[in-house]
Amino acid sequence: MKPLRILMPAALLAASLLGAPLAAQQPPEPAKPAPAAQQKAPEPDGVVAKALSWLGIKYRFGGTSETKGFDCAGLVKKVFSAAGVILPRTAAEQFRHGCAVAIEDLRPGDLVFFQNTYKKGISHVGIYIGERLFVHAGSHQHKVVVDRIDMPYYLKRFAGGRRIPTAAPTAVEAAKQSASAE
Repeated sequence: MKPLRILMPAALLAASLLGAPLAAQQPPEPAKPAPAAQQKAPEPDGVVAKALSWLGIKYRFGGTSETKGFDCAGLVKKVFSAAGVILPRTAAEQFRHGCAVAIEDLRPGDLVFFQNTYKKGISHVGIYIGERLFVHAGSHQHKVVVDRIDMPYYLKRFAGGRRIPTAAPTAVEAAKQSASAE
């Protein structure tokens, strides 16, 4: 049962992302300036939680639903659609959206892309969930699973990360922006 090797750490990560009290967490280190640093991803907790809620859903090439199955891009499209962001249907088209993010700057909710998996060029996508893990609809495992991005297979084929911006800032960000403008 290969997928179980990652499910427990993924469940612990999801629990810590979604339910850990904020007072018990260490303050985050300042982010390194990067081209994508100014872009806000859709609420990472919501994107990650939605993706993880579909763990075990069967893989289906061209699939776009939790009832009939997902392929990699169908899963990403469905997860981001639930967060109010419309993405194109294929991994190659999704790769053209958002801002580039280096592997060391990935944040939960960022998209991770791979090339030359079953065809030449961008051919696979997943959602980064933190701790060098990503959730994706894997054709080899025949279902939605969590894998390590630093596994030799994925690391060799890693093509880049993308941060998908939302259309509008959150209420907290809007308040910060208006306070700093005064």
